Amino acid sequence: MSRPYPIGEPAPVCRHPGELDLTARAAGLLGLSPGERVLDVGCGEGVSARYLAEAHGCRPTAIDVSEEALAIARGQCPGLEALRARAEQLPCEDGAFEAVFCECTLSLVDAAAALDEIHRVLAPDGRLALSDLYVRGGGGVRRTPPPPLVLGTRADIERLLDRHGFTVELFEDHTGSLAQFVWEQATRTGSTRPPSARGPAAAARPAAGGGLAAGYFLCIARRRSGDPVQTGVVRTTARPHTETRRAGGDHGRS
Repeated sequence: MSRPYPIGEPAPVCRHPGELDLTARAAGLLGLSPGERVLDVGCGEGVSARYLAEAHGCRPTAIDVSEEALAIARGQCPGLEALRARAEQLPCEDGAFEAVFCECTLSLVDAAAALDEIHRVLAPDGRLALSDLYVRGGGGVRRTPPPPLVLGTRADIERLLDRHGFTVELFEDHTGSLAQFVWEQATRTGSTRPPSARGPAAAARPAAGGGLAAGYFLCIARRRSGDPVQTGVVRTTARPHTETRRAGGDHGRS
């Protein structure tokens, strides 16, 4: 991948597994064109939004619940439309975007409600780039729900997307990116053990007794036209909330 920012400029910190390499992979698979309207759900500090604007000429809109993170996003991407809102109630018009990015966010919110909203704000045949934690393997038959912050197995995720009006076009395993992310987070803190905070690093640790193992995936899905969705609703203000966790994750992804 070509470097998204000029040589000599400090590389931006992108706090989700795969970082901008995985964002760039998703953008390439979506076939983004200059001028396309793209929504970044759980944008954090706006690193992905800035990349989409500068490397692909897109018109990004960024959504997060942290005003502090949004202020940073606006500062590093002048002209960015950055809105404080939850993934479950997007302050966007129906069919407003050709593509949506949801990086390490869906597992932290009400996934069903968020997918209904993403379906609503996508144009007909709009595309979704989804990356997150999933159940990659484990010991025998699954007898318990997935651990916190993990969406489920690949089959679970594909069924979830299908129920909410999406056709999966590609599903890739990127667990190597998760392992690298955990290691880098550990070394940044000067420890040889993964950090204990909630987020990708915590979810990546195998369950006690050889239970389910978390992996990381990238999925490209397309909005099906004609499916029942919540239409005719235009929300102009974010829903009030009292939570302090960002929609993009309390691990501080961007």
